[in-house]
Amino acid sequence: MDYTFENLKKLLKEECGRFSHYQELPPCVENKIEGRISDVYTQSQLSLDELRYDWLVQQVQPEGMSVVEIGSNLGYFVLRLSSEYDAMVEAYEPVSSYAKVTTLMAQLCGVNERVLCHNRGVIKSDLVDFLDNDLIITLNVLHHAGIEYDCKAVIEIGGWENYIVDYLSILKNNGKRLFLQMGNISSGDRLFPMEESVPYVYSLLKKSGWIVQSIGLIEDFKSMEYSTYGVDCLNDIPVTSCSRNASTGMVDYFRNGVLCASLYTGLAARPLWYCVRKDE
Repeated sequence: MDYTFENLKKLLKEECGRFSHYQELPPCVENKIEGRISDVYTQSQLSLDELRYDWLVQQVQPEGMSVVEIGSNLGYFVLRLSSEYDAMVEAYEPVSSYAKVTTLMAQLCGVNERVLCHNRGVIKSDLVDFLDNDLIITLNVLHHAGIEYDCKAVIEIGGWENYIVDYLSILKNNGKRLFLQMGNISSGDRLFPMEESVPYVYSLLKKSGWIVQSIGLIEDFKSMEYSTYGVDCLNDIPVTSCSRNASTGMVDYFRNGVLCASLYTGLAARPLWYCVRKDE
């Protein structure tokens, strides 16, 4: 591979697929780029990468941890953890252009010895081969099971909910901590009501054996910062629902039936989950 910033610009401009401009570039890359990377790449969708990352490192001190991210996109989280906390990371990303960019950025940031990016997805049967990692990250991947991957496995186990409980249970055997975010719609079908996402996902985690330590939720859609709740405050977490507005193309956010925001995606309504396994 051509490990230059010019090649990075070329990859970002020409090869970044249907989720182009979905993820921010990590500071270790932006701080070293000569010229304007915005000429070829500007993060244009709502990703909340920096805010989600800040919330994660408020929950756990990741210094020197071994980390696996399932569905790493351009590698924002793994690259920041490796460059800022000397974490040893493995990233799994099925989109080849994203995996190329992650590998290239790791080299340019000088963390290539701590970053291993695999150009493939992770199905349930792969999880038994994972080592006992300090932290597993999977953000907005699992709601696609049964549609974009593991279609046969979902059917065989009796549906998406059973599959997710089993998947999360296997993750618990291979990771000490979990950072999770999950959507509720896959291929147009609603897996569960958005307004019930907190109690529903909590039940999935509890059934799979994870202990929820904290939940992050955006309360103020102007600041877009995450507030943190413990499991003893489940009933105090604001209930948010959202739906695509056919007239505007935007996603409308509602609390208590009142419109409180209109954004490009429903990502800001999805809670963040930080969990530990029972034997920790």
